[in-house]
Amino acid sequence: MSLNESMVKTLEHATVRTAQGNEATVRLGSRFPILNASFAPIFNSPAISQVLQNNTFQAAFPSFNYEDIGLTIKAKPAVSGNLDVSLQLEMQFRSLAGQSINGVPVISNREYKGSINLLNGAPAVVAGSVSRTEQRSLNGIPGLGSVPGLNKVMVSNSKELDEDELLVVITPHVIDTGSARETTEVWMTK
Repeated sequence: MSLNESMVKTLEHATVRTAQGNEATVRLGSRFPILNASFAPIFNSPAISQVLQNNTFQAAFPSFNYEDIGLTIKAKPAVSGNLDVSLQLEMQFRSLAGQSINGVPVISNREYKGSINLLNGAPAVVAGSVSRTEQRSLNGIPGLGSVPGLNKVMVSNSKELDEDELLVVITPHVIDTGSARETTEVWMTK
C-alpha cells in the first residue's frame, strides 16, 4: 500500500488596456495540435510493394489543426460619466477532457456571454467554475477479490480524485486622459 498525494495551485494575472468602445482579447493557455489527416496506402499494388520492400517509402506529412486550450476573454468597455464601467464580455474556457478510441482528444468547452456593470477600481467575480472527477479501479485476479482474507492481499484498490476550480475576477481601472495630460505638462514645466 502506498500513498501519493500532490497539490498544484496556479494564479494567473493579466493586464489589458483598451480604449472606450474597442474590444480587447486575452488568451491564457496553449495551442494543442490535433491530427486531422495522414496517409496510408489502402491497397497493395506491385508498385507499393516494391517501394515498401526497398525501404524507399516516405510517408506524406500529416496535417494538423491547432486548437486554443485555456481561457479566452473578450471585453468591450463603455465608461459612463461617473466613471462606472459597463463591460460586454465573452469568455471561453477549453481544456482536454480525454481521448476517444482512435486517439483524437476530447475538448471540453465552457462559455459565458453577457454584460456587467462595474465600479471603477472595484474587483468583481464575473465567472466561476468547479469540477470534480472521481475515478476508482480494482486490480487483481478475478474471483479472489470476493474471498474474505485474500481480497486484502491479492487485490489492489486505487482512487483518483481530480478537483478543478476556475475563478475570473475583473477590476476595471479608468484612466482619465485629461488628468494624464495635466500630469505630463506639470512634469515638463518643472
